[in-house]
Amino acid sequence: MFAGKIDTVKQAGHIRNTTEFLNRLKTRNGENSRFLFGNRWANFHTRLGNALGKANPKSPHIRMLRLPYPVGRSRFGPLQRVVRVSNGKKGMHGSPWYK
Repeated sequence: MFAGKIDTVKQAGHIRNTTEFLNRLKTRNGENSRFLFGNRWANFHTRLGNALGKANPKSPHIRMLRLPYPVGRSRFGPLQRVVRVSNGKKGMHGSPWYK
């Protein structure tokens, strides 16, 4: 149920102080969501969102899971309680989401 390959490069783009995260900040004018507590926290919530999240009818490769506690934060915004998981060819990756 919680199995699946995680695309570590895309996932690292949402983990603070990684090279990928810093590159995203430069290329996106500082806009980037991030998980609160590092790699293990991000991987756990990505797998949880993939297993229990609701699929988007318009984009079946995307799943969203709302949690009762914050999982991440936007650089300019409040804490985020939704995990958005995208499934691609190289694996899945998750990010905190605002809706």
